[in-house]
Amino acid sequence: MANVELAAMRGATVVAVASAAKHEEVRARGAHHVIEREADLVGELRRTVGEKQLHVILDVVGGPSFPAMLSNLEPGGHYVAAGAIAGPLVKLDLRELIYADLRMTGQATARPEALQNLVRYAEAGVLRPRIAAIYPLGELIEAQRAFVNKAYVGKIVIDVDRAESPICS
Repeated sequence: MANVELAAMRGATVVAVASAAKHEEVRARGAHHVIEREADLVGELRRTVGEKQLHVILDVVGGPSFPAMLSNLEPGGHYVAAGAIAGPLVKLDLRELIYADLRMTGQATARPEALQNLVRYAEAGVLRPRIAAIYPLGELIEAQRAFVNKAYVGKIVIDVDRAESPICS
């Protein structure tokens, strides 16, 4: 959600990919278009934005949709991988990377100044962090089940102060 909000805040036309249950919330956070996760990604992107190719793709899931994502980048475009929950191994035709002069970046953590900006945006009410659920540490297994189920929108938070954890005892 923060990625959608930040991109919209900077004036980007945001095309998001999400499960149908999350479309309304993703639009409310600033996405101009939302595509069903299970859809034909190449076809839906072409239907949604026409023949215009995308400047930047931020992929937070990875997996089988990677080739379709890459094929929708404009020459000189930038692909950022920031997650691999759909699968860490992807198929890459190096010719697409080379001949389209694409840039690829992996992003595991934000720079300290970026985190400071996020806090400032949240404090100013510009960025609205979405907490889907808060679990005490003792309910870590339930939190993991909720995470795997993917029926939530936002972040799942583990509160280490709220309860003793049998995991750490």
